[in-house]
Amino acid sequence: MGARETQESPFSSLGFVVSAIGVGMLIVAAIVVVVASHTGHGTSVANLHATASKPLASTQATADAVQSTENPRGCGLPAGNQTVPVSAPESSWTLVGAMAAPSAPATFGPQRIENGLRVCFAHNPTGALYALASFFAESTNVPQAELFTQLGADTPAKAAAVAQAQGDSQLLQSEDGDPGTVSIAGFQYVDYTPSQANMTLVLEGPSGELAALPCSLQWQDDDWRFVIPPGQQLAASEVSSMNGFIAWSAVNS
Repeated sequence: MGARETQESPFSSLGFVVSAIGVGMLIVAAIVVVVASHTGHGTSVANLHATASKPLASTQATADAVQSTENPRGCGLPAGNQTVPVSAPESSWTLVGAMAAPSAPATFGPQRIENGLRVCFAHNPTGALYALASFFAESTNVPQAELFTQLGADTPAKAAAVAQAQGDSQLLQSEDGDPGTVSIAGFQYVDYTPSQANMTLVLEGPSGELAALPCSLQWQDDDWRFVIPPGQQLAASEVSSMNGFIAWSAVNS
C-alpha cells in the first residue's frame, strides 16, 4: 500500500459553530468535516439515491430478523470468517438518515433494529467494519445522546459525552442547518483482536473531498460498540486520494 498524503486536520477549519452544537458533537463532527472545510453545501438525500449504482436496500430484512435469547441484545449471527478484509466486501446499502450504510442481516449485520437503531453485528472483522459504518450513518439520524448511549462502548469518555449531550436534540448540521451529503468512501484496517477492532474510515464530501478518521470498536455485551476517544475528539485528517485505502461505497458496490 502506498503512503497516504495528509494535510492539516479538518477540525482546524470547521464551518459550523461547535459551541452551539455541544462539545460531545466533536465525536460525530467529522461527518461534515469534509463539507465544512469547503464552500459547498452538499447535495440532497434524493441525489444520493440518484448517484448510487444500485438501489439502496430496504431495512425490512433487519427489522424482521429472528431474535435469539443467547445474549443481552438478542443477537444471533454466526462468528463467521475471522480474516481481516483486504478488499471491499460486496454489500447492499441502506439509506440511514442522510448517509448510506451497508446491510447484510444474515451474515455481517445489522441483524435487527432496536429502539430505532441498527444493532447486532457479527463477531468478526467485517462485522466490525459494518458496525463502524452504521455508527456514522446513525449519527445523521438520531440525537447524539441516544447515539452514544445505545452504540457507544462503556468507557469514562462515553459517560462524559452522554452527560454533555443530554437535552440536546440536534442532529449534526452546518451553520445553515444543512447536514449536507457525506458518504462512506473506503477503509483501512489497522489491527484486530476479538475484543477490539482498530481501523480508519474514509468519508467523502459532495465535491469529492476526503477525510480519514481513525476509529476503534470494542466487543461488549455481544455486539460491536464505538469507542469514544478521550477528550471526545477524533484525530481526523484530510487525504488527497484513496491511495493506501480500500475503496468501498454505495456507488461502487
